[in-house]
Amino acid sequence: MATVLQIGSSIARGNVVMLKAENWYAAAALCRQLVEVEYLVWLFGIEPSEAQAWLSATQEDLRRIFSPSALRKCSEGRFRDQEYWRHCELGGHPNPKAAFLLPEHILPDDKHSLPTSEWMWVDLGQHLERLWSFAEIATKALGLETVRIVVDARRDIDNVLQRWHAEDACADRFRSFPE
Repeated sequence: MATVLQIGSSIARGNVVMLKAENWYAAAALCRQLVEVEYLVWLFGIEPSEAQAWLSATQEDLRRIFSPSALRKCSEGRFRDQEYWRHCELGGHPNPKAAFLLPEHILPDDKHSLPTSEWMWVDLGQHLERLWSFAEIATKALGLETVRIVVDARRDIDNVLQRWHAEDACADRFRSFPE
């Protein structure tokens, strides 16, 4: 659990750096990676023994059992193919649909859409919030909810989430849309 959460933390920090640098394509690729971390943490919450299985899995088993498509199937609809594929189209797999994320291709924003930076920050925030909700479930399932670092993280993250929802209208508005 610690390993996958540290991977997620590293991805999230890198995503923030890329967003601040206005490197939209790289930020999108990192957000896709974060979605894959969400899948794993969710799995560890519903089946705690899978955390150890993942940690000791062969490369073949990682591809067969713990691949994004296998985990989406296992989720029985919790994670939609379309959401993941959209993230793949915008970052991670070279795709012409992602051209608008490149500096040479960015068009002036029209009046009906959020600027790239705004929707990407919201998307990152919502994936991190979803990841945190899965981490809460998984730490309980693994019997780790009283570990000091988990208790401290819970307090700090809950405070950040409350502040975000209080200060940013997009935090809740986009949550009501289908995933």
